[in-house]
Amino acid sequence: MTAPPSLSSNGATPPRADGCTVEISFVVPLFNHLQHTQAMLQSLLASLPSGLVYEVILVDDFSTDGTRAWLATLNHPRIKTLLNPENLGYAASNNAGASLACGELLGLLNNDLLLDPGWLEPMIHVLRHPGLNAGLVGNVQYRVDDGRLDHAGVQLNHRGQFEHVQSLPVNGLGYQRSLAITGACLLIRKVDFNSAGGFDEGFINGCEDLDLCFKIRTSGKQLFVALDSHVRHHVSLSRDGQTLQHLRNSQRLYSRWRILIKHNLARRVITSIHSGTGMHSAALMISENLIQAEEACWSRTPSYTSDNGE
Repeated sequence: MTAPPSLSSNGATPPRADGCTVEISFVVPLFNHLQHTQAMLQSLLASLPSGLVYEVILVDDFSTDGTRAWLATLNHPRIKTLLNPENLGYAASNNAGASLACGELLGLLNNDLLLDPGWLEPMIHVLRHPGLNAGLVGNVQYRVDDGRLDHAGVQLNHRGQFEHVQSLPVNGLGYQRSLAITGACLLIRKVDFNSAGGFDEGFINGCEDLDLCFKIRTSGKQLFVALDSHVRHHVSLSRDGQTLQHLRNSQRLYSRWRILIKHNLARRVITSIHSGTGMHSAALMISENLIQAEEACWSRTPSYTSDNGE
């Protein structure tokens, strides 16, 4: 693979030992939806602050709708393209793009976002805040179709299932700790992404982002939502339903992070019943039952087998 082209610098970011001057690399996996990709790229380039030294890496995952022909027409000094030889999935596409990235920071973006000026700076501020020990930062996302709040972090609901936080805290801090962050729009240092092993390619278009979040958490760093960073998202293009693959991804995630999920669910139960630490054992028992119910759902699904062949 050839070395990535060097990008001009305005002096804002001093060169590293390898000569790279890029502050942030945006990695955008693509699979069809050409019009949304074009709108997203236009909004991204128009939203970035003056003086930022950046690159955009577009990774096409074997699109069939004219995306590749359009990519061949791009002639921008800060845009790189990578064409997968076959459809490899979300995790592999992001990992391939990150391997080409030259920046200190990685901005992982979906191709169905719309980005307005001012969305990036709060995320960088939180990630680099000296007192937060932030390892990964997400933001607030609104649905394009109706303007409703769709994401302000990820939490466990009372059934032991992951869901988007759809309310905003009023804490005056500009940030909020979160259990996890959606991969649709997140910021992470490249060194932390690499140390975590990137996205686990055993997940197929689902749960990769949660797994990455938990790997960052277990490294000792915190996850935050930058509350002053707002983007718009074509949610329906990025969500799948309760498909067989979704169940396989969930089984892989829960089996790997069962203890972490169980203890976070226990804390949620304790909070919801407004009790003190004396209810901790009861909360753990409740959370265990909820997780077992989720696991039982997988085993009842027709044609489903776990990664262990059970």
